[in-house]
Amino acid sequence: TRDNPLNPDDFFAVAQQALAGISAAHQTGILHRDIKPSNFMIHRDASGHVTVKILDFGLAKFQQEPSLQTVSQDSSILGSIHYLSPEQIHLRPVDFRTDLYALGLVFYYTLVGRPAFNGTVADLIVQHLQHDPAPLEALRPDLPPALCEWLRKMYAKAPESRPATAAAALNELAAIIRNPWVTHYVPDPAQAVEPVRMVPPPVEEIPARAMEHRAAFRAVFWTATIVAGVLILCGVLWWMGKSRSPVAAVPPATPPSVASVPVVASAPAPTVTTAPVGTTVLSPTDLGALKSVFESGGDAVVEGVPVVTGENKAGTILYLNFSRDYTDSLSLVFFKEKDPAFTEDTLRQYIGRRIRVQGPVSEYNGKLQMKIQSLKQIQTP
Repeated sequence: TRDNPLNPDDFFAVAQQALAGISAAHQTGILHRDIKPSNFMIHRDASGHVTVKILDFGLAKFQQEPSLQTVSQDSSILGSIHYLSPEQIHLRPVDFRTDLYALGLVFYYTLVGRPAFNGTVADLIVQHLQHDPAPLEALRPDLPPALCEWLRKMYAKAPESRPATAAAALNELAAIIRNPWVTHYVPDPAQAVEPVRMVPPPVEEIPARAMEHRAAFRAVFWTATIVAGVLILCGVLWWMGKSRSPVAAVPPATPPSVASVPVVASAPAPTVTTAPVGTTVLSPTDLGALKSVFESGGDAVVEGVPVVTGENKAGTILYLNFSRDYTDSLSLVFFKEKDPAFTEDTLRQYIGRRIRVQGPVSEYNGKLQMKIQSLKQIQTP
């Protein structure tokens, strides 16, 4: 259904069968854990009847009680990143409502023609944890409001906000379908769009309001870009007239071992000072620029989203990393004896959040790292 959303009648037929199949699996104690569009096969026979089959139970798990999400030997989470639930990302206990979150995002995909979330792995983690998909009502004003509200419950961030079981979700959907006002729903003429059938116009052309929002966003974006450019130019001129000595580099740190850990909800309140105007903010994966900073012996200002934390085998060093393969990005290194605030619980609070750090860059065995002296070095912009 990419760029080819389902009409309401086809969606109701597909959604009911998908929920019935998942409910049957759950009733036998099987949690699928890898629900995504490619794991559903839809067949329409000559009479127009639609049949849905659920595929690939390779990551399925038999469980009667909630249990921790399974990870691979290198601590990577198993499953499709576009459809992972927040509790899977946090490595918290998962239950049958985890499948409902993924199924809700699959239903969103069938109605819109594209995934609810897009971007890099780090972007997707942040979106699953902190953002909601674009409102379905704006993209599909031809859908009954009750259906849009039901789907929002399916992919709610908190498991307790979702239907308790697949069977309960199926009953709720059946009640929506039985409602004659829904069955004969007619959109507001002011929001009327071309009916969405098996070969609809491109999704981008469906809501006129969405196009207006995009135009407004472009205007704001380019205005902000011009203003930022002027401020950066002024900062560069100010910086060129200001002579500053580079800060001495700190000794290299021992490289940490890779291990994923869960994310906690709240973060500490940092008190770091913002980098001076004109300072270049680098990406933690821009290893060429960071290498130049290391060779010059100066400070670097780095901004990115950490995705993993862990400690070395001796248990003396903790780290935050912006890539699951720590060779692909700068590592933030914390020596436990330097500050009692350096604990695993503290560092977990930064996972999935954009942070900015400033300090000297060091190198150990060809790997770039920044030794963190205090949590005051970490800022959440």
